[in-house]
Amino acid sequence: MLTVRVDLSKIKHNISYIKSVTNTEFCAVVKANAYGHGLCEFSKAVEEDVDCFAVATEYEALKLVKSGITKKILVFNYGYPNETMPKNVIPSVFSVEGVEALKGKATEVSIAVNTGMNRFGVSHDNFNKVFEAALKHGLSVHGAYTHFFNESDEESCKRQFDEFKRAIFCIKDSGIKFHCCASNCLVLPREYYLDMVRVGLAMYGYGYRGIVPAMDIYTDIIWTGNVSAGEHIGYGDFVAPKKMKIASVRVGYGDGFRRIKNHYVSVDGVLCPVVGNVCMDVCIIDVSDINCKVGQRVCILGENIDFDDVCVTHSTISHEVLTMINERAERIYVAGQNRIQN
Repeated sequence: MLTVRVDLSKIKHNISYIKSVTNTEFCAVVKANAYGHGLCEFSKAVEEDVDCFAVATEYEALKLVKSGITKKILVFNYGYPNETMPKNVIPSVFSVEGVEALKGKATEVSIAVNTGMNRFGVSHDNFNKVFEAALKHGLSVHGAYTHFFNESDEESCKRQFDEFKRAIFCIKDSGIKFHCCASNCLVLPREYYLDMVRVGLAMYGYGYRGIVPAMDIYTDIIWTGNVSAGEHIGYGDFVAPKKMKIASVRVGYGDGFRRIKNHYVSVDGVLCPVVGNVCMDVCIIDVSDINCKVGQRVCILGENIDFDDVCVTHSTISHEVLTMINERAERIYVAGQNRIQN
C-alpha cells in the first residue's frame, strides 16, 4: 500500500537549526495534515520542541486537542462556530464583529493585520478598535501578525513591515507576541523575525538552507504483464507503441497522484515512466528494461526521485505537492533507522 515515511530525527534537526538562526519562539505550522506528514501523530512528536502550533481551521485545532496537544494552537481562518473552543485554541480575528462573535466562546484571540496581501485581516487604522473590542469582551490578545506576499521583493516587504508597525504602535509594549515571518521569509533580515516565526515548509525540510527533507513515499507492485504493440493500456486511448512489460502500482489520483503526463517512479533505482492514464487507485508503469516482481517496492518520492523535479512535472509549488498526499496513505514515523510506534 501507499506509505509515507517520516524521519522525525530530521524534523527535529530542522526545528533546532531554524531556532538557532532566528533566536525567537517557534510556531509549527501543521495545517493541511501537517503538509502531508500526518496532523496528530506529527504534532505530538514535535510538541516538546516547539512553542505553539498553527492550523487553518477550527476543525484541525479540535483534532489536535482531542489527540492530546496542550500547547496553544493559532487558527488562521477561523469560521466562528457556535461551540465553545478549548482554552488553548486561539482564533484569529479580523474585525470588531468577529470579536463580538467570540464572546463567551474563546478566551484568547490573535489579530491578523492586512498589510497589503488583501487575503484577510484588519487594516492598520482599525487595529486599535479590534484590540479594544477584544478587551471589552473579556478576551485576552495573544498576538498580532501579518503575512508577506513576496519575500523576494525587498521593497514590498519593507512597506508591509512598516504598515504592520504602524498598526501595532500603540500596543508595542503590551507584552503580546508579534510575528510576520513564515518559512519563505526566513531569508529576510533578523529585524523582521520579531517575537516568533511561523514555520511550515522549512520545518519539513524544503526551501531553506541547512535543513533536510524528512519524507519518503513508496508503494509496491501488485501485477505485472506483457503487451504487444497496439494494445490498450489503462483507461482512454493510450496504446503500446511497441512490445512492453508493464506493472501495476498501488497509487492513483485517489491518493493525490495526479492525472498528468510525464509522471515517473523508481524501481530499484531505475526511473520508470507511467504509461496511460493514472487510475483512481493504481497506475501502470513501463518496466521493460528491468527485472521486477509482485510485491517489489516502488519509490514515489525520495531516493532518486528529486522533489524539485516533481514540482516541475506538476507545474506547481512545493506546498501543493506535499499537501496532495491525503489521509488514505499509511504513515510510519522513524528516528533514523528506528521505527516509532504510531
